[in-house]
Amino acid sequence: DPSQRIDYEELEEGELTPETPGRPEQRPNWLEEFLDAQFFRTCVAHQRPRDQNETNIFCIECVRRICHHCLPHHALHDTLPVWKYESHNVVHLRDIQKHLDCCRVQSCSTNGFKAVFLNPRPPPENPNPLGSKCIKCGRSMETPYPYCSIACMVSKSTASAPPAEKEGSDVKCEEAPKEVEVRPRKSRRKGIPVRAALKCYISLKLGDP
Repeated sequence: DPSQRIDYEELEEGELTPETPGRPEQRPNWLEEFLDAQFFRTCVAHQRPRDQNETNIFCIECVRRICHHCLPHHALHDTLPVWKYESHNVVHLRDIQKHLDCCRVQSCSTNGFKAVFLNPRPPPENPNPLGSKCIKCGRSMETPYPYCSIACMVSKSTASAPPAEKEGSDVKCEEAPKEVEVRPRKSRRKGIPVRAALKCYISLKLGDP
């Protein structure tokens, strides 16, 4: 519905909430490489420059890590800058929201921007017993969000999923006739009834007319 579309470029940072509709949660083909990438490493193509040669940018078109010196070669590509928050990789919510709906992921504030963690973090030393928990990894959270990271949101849990039923198994069981219920119909035997023949035999023995 066009009336329900949201322009995330015009949204203020505080307006992105878990109830805000966003992009579909369909897993992009580059997402797995993005979550597994080792960011903030020295760029292989730009090892001499000492400034801004860390691979803290992800090119979606090339599905690879790049540094600031690589940006001129990726000017027409979609890129995602990655940041550090408490020694963990984060991405600005406004940037990732253009490609993946992350409104249900717990966010943090870094340099005035809302950001979400790429991968789950170790459990806190003093978890809040009254706080919420990530429904995937169980990490304690202060805010009532379902997931603590992007990886927890997109990962498919098969442990809690009910076993899949075999296709058409119930229908076949209901339609197949049971042998104990299907009984052949007895045909009536033509002739003299058994009771009448026995009565005539007794009468002849007793000599009755």
